[in-house]
Parts: sequence; structure tokens; C-alpha cells
Amino acid sequence: MHNSTSEAACAAPISYAQNAVGGDAFGYDMRIFGYDWDRQEAPVIDYFNAEKNTNSATLYSAIHVEASVKVPIFEMGSDAVDAAMVFDNLLNYVQYYEMLINDF
Repeated sequence: MHNSTSEAACAAPISYAQNAVGGDAFGYDMRIFGYDWDRQEAPVIDYFNAEKNTNSATLYSAIHVEASVKVPIFEMGSDAVDAAMVFDNLLNYVQYYEMLINDF
């Protein structure tokens, strides 16, 4: 279905970033450091939180989500979206890369 030439062409930028630029540090799973982002995300989460921001109704109106039925209206990430997209996670898109490389 795919050939090694196009696979190598697609992998080259990632390999360069991981090995030459990143010193092979990108190979580690950075998600284990998610707690480091908690203090960075907290002000944004609190800003959109109706219980913590007394001006949230004005904010929701300004960004046109005041009629939203989603609870909470704002999330940094969504488990529902993740669940809906799970079947796309491991699809093989190599054929499209090959078309872009070979046909254009």
C-alpha cells in the first residue's frame, strides 16, 4: 500500500526534530507532566467558570454561547469529543501523503 520512499519522506522532518533538534528527548511521554500545566490553565478555567466569575453571563453573551446547553460551557479538553474521535486515532493516512508527494 505504501512505499519506503514516501514513508521516509514523511518521517524525515519528525526524525530531524526528535533527534537533531530535541536531542531525542521527544521520545518520552510528556503527558506525565500534565500537572505542571494545572497552574497555567487554572486562570482560564476559572475565568469561564460561572461559579468563580461573577461576570460569566456577560462573557458568555459576548462570545455568543449564552444559549449553550453544554455543561460546563467551557472545558480545556472534552472526554466526549475524545470518545467520538477514538476510531480516527489509528487510521493510516499514508496513501494521502503518497498522493501529495507523487502526484503533485
